[in-house]
Amino acid sequence: MDEGKFELFAPFTKIDTRTAEFEAWATLEEVDASGEIIDIDKSWPYFEALAKQFSDNTGGVNFGPLREQHDPQKASGHLISPPVIKTRADGVRGIFIHGLPTDPVTKSKLISKTLTGISIGGAYVGTKEDVIIN
Repeated sequence: MDEGKFELFAPFTKIDTRTAEFEAWATLEEVDASGEIIDIDKSWPYFEALAKQFSDNTGGVNFGPLREQHDPQKASGHLISPPVIKTRADGVRGIFIHGLPTDPVTKSKLISKTLTGISIGGAYVGTKEDVIIN
């Protein structure tokens, strides 16, 4: 992966086995697989701006793109509602999304559990802060 870029993986929290509509945490304020924590307050404006851009361009139908395996040439669905900041039962905050695959192959992969979650890609903005967590 390019320096200054990141990817996060999160399992689906809910899948409708008829439509493949899903819910998932896009990111959480907890240590991820690369040993980092995404700051929700600093990340939120970028999620919000992307959702607004897509909503404005689609008359409020699409709130963000879904791509299978980050392939920019393969649109596979979209977010069907704006992302929201929520708090899990354990007190950890995160950005929660609700999406729908529209590509029939992607939809089948979700229903069959071949695809088990989402990954979010992005770039670091500003400087990374080192924080010691006990």
